[in-house]
Amino acid sequence: MGLFGPVSEHVTQWIGDLVVIMAGNATVVDSDSMSPMALRLKGVHGSLTPTEVLVPSIVWDSTAA
Repeated sequence: MGLFGPVSEHVTQWIGDLVVIMAGNATVVDSDSMSPMALRLKGVHGSLTPTEVLVPSIVWDSTAA
């Protein structure tokens, strides 16, 4: 699907063997590792909506003259 765009070889080790992408109003959670409080959260991140995908990025090079 090209969700990650171009990925350098040294970064691929951090991308899991399984990537879960939900559609609509659904969420996948790991109830064994999440606290009861975390399971009650109303909002989560990681959807493919424009609001989640189009995140502004600011890059600042402190060594630039």
